[in-house]
Amino acid sequence: NLLQSSPRIVSLYSHCAGTVVTEAAVQDLSDVVVPFGGYKPEEEEFDNDDVDPLNNLTVSEKLNIALEMAEAIADMHGYSGGILVHDDIQIPQFMRGKDGVLKLVDFNRAEVMLYDPENEEYCKYVNGPVFGNYRSPEEVNVEPLDEQIDVFSYGNNLHSLLTGLWVYYYEDDDKVMQDYIMNGELPWIDPRYRLRSFGEAFLVRLMEICWFYYPHERP
Repeated sequence: NLLQSSPRIVSLYSHCAGTVVTEAAVQDLSDVVVPFGGYKPEEEEFDNDDVDPLNNLTVSEKLNIALEMAEAIADMHGYSGGILVHDDIQIPQFMRGKDGVLKLVDFNRAEVMLYDPENEEYCKYVNGPVFGNYRSPEEVNVEPLDEQIDVFSYGNNLHSLLTGLWVYYYEDDDKVMQDYIMNGELPWIDPRYRLRSFGEAFLVRLMEICWFYYPHERP
């Protein structure tokens, strides 16, 4: 409820610990970003002459969506009362509202970072062991966390936005994927995206800096 003034955060009304009512959404971002479910269809052959994104978004649409996602995350991280961490940034956590605005949803893992006035800094926190492949190196390594985990996951979203595929779409073992993350082995993306258009090259570069291994090096 702290962010109800932001049009980029879903309006919600909660009661006690387990009841919430939210505004209606007309579109799940997954439907347009990963229309094939995020995996390469078996019958689909990649084009040898050009990259073959598995979504129908134009470069302009991809840039706009990337900006909309970033603005929603910035509303949490830049909250005037202190840093709020979403802690579960993924493509399905964004919905298009009836007003046409892309909104960030699902705050069950959100963290309000505590502030240490003596040292004038925010206190990191620990989640414990995590599951899945949409996590940052510090999450997989069970290290102290801050808002930079959202930035790393935003990089994963950019990968899907560019390609129409989930990160590590070619691997189905979570343990193997988490080993990739711990070892700094980033998801593969066709290098031709760098040359296809200025907009796509920009998104590749933005994705890469969001994927910096050490949190303090990310934007």
